[in-house]
This record gives sequence, C-alpha cells and structure tokens, in this order.
Amino acid sequence: LREKKELLEKPITAWVDVETWIRAITEIENYLQIHGTIASASDEFQYERQRLQEQFMEKKRAVGMLQAIHDSVELVKGKLVGSSRLAQLAELHAELHCLASQCLELSEPVLVPLRDGCREEILHSLCVSIEQTFSRAEQQIKEFSMADEAGLQLVSVKLKDGVSAGAVGEVGQH
Repeated sequence: LREKKELLEKPITAWVDVETWIRAITEIENYLQIHGTIASASDEFQYERQRLQEQFMEKKRAVGMLQAIHDSVELVKGKLVGSSRLAQLAELHAELHCLASQCLELSEPVLVPLRDGCREEILHSLCVSIEQTFSRAEQQIKEFSMADEAGLQLVSVKLKDGVSAGAVGEVGQH
C-alpha cells in the first residue's frame, strides 16, 4: 500500500511517464488484489486499498482529460499550418485560449507539471505565433492604407482574404 501511495503522490512531468505510472500502479493493485483476499487482511487494509484505488481512478480520469486537451492542441497545430485567413486564425486563437482555460480546471497535484507544460505550449508558443501574425497583418494594412486608392483596395483584399502566405508559414513554424 505504501508503494502505491507513493506513486499516487509522485508528480508526472512528461507524457512518456504516464503509461509507466499507470502500469506500475496497476501491477501493485493486481498484487494487492491477490493478497488482499487472504482472510487475515484487516478491514483497515481493505479500506486503505479501496481508498487508494479510488484515488487512482480519479487521477486516471484527470490524465484522460489532459490527454484530450493535448490531442486537441495537436489538431489546432495542424490547422494553423494550413491557415491563411485572419478570421480562421482568430477562431483558432480563441480555441487555444479555451483549451488553456480547460488546463487550469485540472487541479490534480500529480499532473500540475504536465498540465503547466501543456498550457505553456498553448499560450507561449501557439498563441504568441498567432498574435505576431495579427501584428504583421495590422502593420501591412496600416502601410497600405497610408498609400493611395490602390492601397485601400489592397487593404480590402487583405481583410477579405487573410494574411500573406509568408506569414502563414511562420505561424506553422512556431
């Protein structure tokens, strides 16, 4: 029981550790299940075993939720690479902020390092890239609008069609 409790309290810092963590706790539970059926196992032992198993199930659910967020972030990354319209980038930006908020809802202590890493990737890598693209597009629009009638038509096209292909490539690289 002590070993299982220690594993349940140990922070998970990387995705590669999740499977090992689950496997180790499952092996301990299987061992406890075999030895817990012995008639001499006390009620206190059974109670503690059940309590730790419930904790494990809660933590597994939290891992599943964080994995779903992580998978969604990967999907958004794929959409960012092919995205060239400002409106589409704005939607993806909002989706990323929603995913970052979902990360904060996960308060499981052992997942804090993993959760914070996921949130950091969202806010500081992906959102910053999109915001830089918005800034470049805004600068281009300002430059075009200072020109003449032809410049205003270019601004209209920019707003309608989105950012230049060069800016899109840069978003996908961050």
